[in-house]
Amino acid sequence: MNRKAKNIIIKGLLLVLVVAFVTLLIIAKAKRERLFSSNVEIKINHLNGNYFVDQQTIFNNIKRRFPVNQKIDNEYLFNLEKFLEINPQIKDVQAFIDNSGKLNVSIIQRQPILRVITKDGLNFYVDVDGNKFPTSRQYTAKVPVITGLKTEKGGKSGKINSASLKEVLNISHFVQKDEFLSELIGQYFVDEKNEIVLIPRLGDFSIEIGDDKNLETKFKNLKIFYFEGLKNVGWETYKKINVKFEGQVICTK
Repeated sequence: MNRKAKNIIIKGLLLVLVVAFVTLLIIAKAKRERLFSSNVEIKINHLNGNYFVDQQTIFNNIKRRFPVNQKIDNEYLFNLEKFLEINPQIKDVQAFIDNSGKLNVSIIQRQPILRVITKDGLNFYVDVDGNKFPTSRQYTAKVPVITGLKTEKGGKSGKINSASLKEVLNISHFVQKDEFLSELIGQYFVDEKNEIVLIPRLGDFSIEIGDDKNLETKFKNLKIFYFEGLKNVGWETYKKINVKFEGQVICTK
């Protein structure tokens, strides 16, 4: 076989491959742009047992806003994601069509770390990133509560604004990293001086921590007092434990 014939064969094979590739792309695109016919897979991360949204509610919302027999393309998927993300209890939505043509919707809920109840009646959660979002009638998250705040600028959505609330969030992050502290602390109270007081889950006493400065030292002193001091005098001896000042623990009966 001469060189010219070989070139013709090679070019022919390349053409066949190109045509086959384009055909597969067209088929795949057509498959992905099927009409929505209630064939949808919804996955929700129920991290730490949170159930702010459920599959049936999400499915009903999709059907109501994006009717059956609507073509699924990139614009549809983008609009679907933005529509579901309007829910303040949802952090992120990813929608896509798999190779079988099924609509897949993956939802990440916000992860609450605190619940805030202000004196003027606001009631909302704060997530790990410092975002506020409303409570739910369907589900109540088991997280520490913050009381004592007069109000919160911006209401119960958006980023937290109160300086005291930001300090409590910093303290909460520190507490969550420690197994003993996370089991101990059940409530945060902001007093009239905007100083922070910790309320244990067990025991009739409070822990005055002041602010979010020098947390490692403050909690180290608190642990020493708990494990070496209270065991000798009993948990009910003191009403207040003050760890605001460096190098000392002040107790009040």
